[in-house]
Amino acid sequence: MRATAATLDQQIAAMQAAYPLMRLTAVGRWGCIWVGPLRGFDRPYQVRITHVDMPTLGGCDLTWRGMLPRAQVLAPDLLAECDGWPPHLYGAHPHPDLCLFDPDAGEWRSDMLLAESYVPWAAQWLAFYELWRVTGQWTGPERHPEPAKGPAPGAAMESRAPAVPTPAQVRRVAREAGTEASEPLLRASAGRRVPSLLLDWR
Repeated sequence: MRATAATLDQQIAAMQAAYPLMRLTAVGRWGCIWVGPLRGFDRPYQVRITHVDMPTLGGCDLTWRGMLPRAQVLAPDLLAECDGWPPHLYGAHPHPDLCLFDPDAGEWRSDMLLAESYVPWAAQWLAFYELWRVTGQWTGPERHPEPAKGPAPGAAMESRAPAVPTPAQVRRVAREAGTEASEPLLRASAGRRVPSLLLDWR
């Protein structure tokens, strides 16, 4: 049984409670748009979130990809600062859409609140983008044509805490990347992982 879609009022109230600095810049029967700051790990970005809330029109089903939420970075200009096209962006200039989920897999549903799903995914994307700029590798989740290879059936899973890079490793990453990224971001990238609030931002 399909869950009931969140109403526009519910989406707006949840966004206001969780992200008070996001300004509601447009609202109508079709949906709404928010613009405001969203942080990666190293810096804030000016982001636009568009939510279309019009599943039907004249009795016709409009639940197609164009009706899914969209997130775009307005500033800084990602394409200009990368001198090219960063990974996991799609759409057109000047503000392509962030690729936050697989629409074919139904990872985002209309019963989800944007403030609890889509917007945190956008912040996570920004953190992976910052790591990619330092390491040159996208370490976030992505859709692959081949299934991931796991351990052999019956093999014991080894539990291991993420390695915390030494200060020397952090300095080496900074030298090689020629970056002025913060120490927490560099420490995480030296260990090829997402920055941790517990390990890196003490």
